[in-house]
Amino acid sequence: MKDIGAVFRQIRESRHISLEEATGGEFSRSMLSRFERGENDLTTQRFFQALQQIKTSLSEFSHLAGIDQHSFIPKLLKEHYENMSLEHDQALYQSYQLAYQKDHKKEDFLASIILKAQMLGNYPEVELAASQEELDFLYDYLFSVMIWGNFELSLFSLTSPLFSSQLYRQYTEELVQRDDFKLLLDSSRPALNSIFLNGFFLAISSNEFEDASYFDQLINDHFYSENEAYLRTVYLYAKGEFLYRKGEKEIGLEKMEQAIQVLSILDCKDSANYYKQGLQELINKS
Repeated sequence: MKDIGAVFRQIRESRHISLEEATGGEFSRSMLSRFERGENDLTTQRFFQALQQIKTSLSEFSHLAGIDQHSFIPKLLKEHYENMSLEHDQALYQSYQLAYQKDHKKEDFLASIILKAQMLGNYPEVELAASQEELDFLYDYLFSVMIWGNFELSLFSLTSPLFSSQLYRQYTEELVQRDDFKLLLDSSRPALNSIFLNGFFLAISSNEFEDASYFDQLINDHFYSENEAYLRTVYLYAKGEFLYRKGEKEIGLEKMEQAIQVLSILDCKDSANYYKQGLQELINKS
């Protein structure tokens, strides 16, 4: 990732915007000048005020600064899905753990955390849990980053199986209170909706109905656009399961069956079978 102060200065000067204009009168020119030279940081709020003054979106700045260019997540997930088995994931997890112990690269530890989350999600019969060290590392990483891009959003979404419902809600509340949240809505709405949907499912499966209502409200406040048909359908299933577990079984069952039918029509066979199996397990338990 490039020095963000230097990138900011390059954009500002290319658009012939002075230091004073870039501050918008909200803070001093000298503070912005020191930020551009890498001598100090700006608060998140001031940084986004300055971004608006130089007429630059978060996604444009992230691209120019190379914030998402070095993400290891696509490669990791490709290796996970192409060789999908518990034994392979366990071996891969151990290799990243050993690499971190040797070189102390945060990417290796984050990769091992993602793999543990995937194992928890795909092999629920295996007794696994996130250690306090892993949860602390994840929190410290996510909430020390001034600008969230696709990497941070993907990281939070992929690691959702590691969290309790209450903790995932706490982290989500911190996310939506960030100064860059509105900008993230503009640039990364599908990723945010996946985060909200993961939280909704997590709360439902934990019978944490207050948390489920919180995520349900978030989803409705920032509802999926019409071109996100798959996510809308998965949300329909989640809403049905929520109602079913709360005791409104008839309408809940109807919504879940509708969602499965839509997935079948869309030829999403694996997803339809996955939710069909989940529905049968839910009925058998009740």
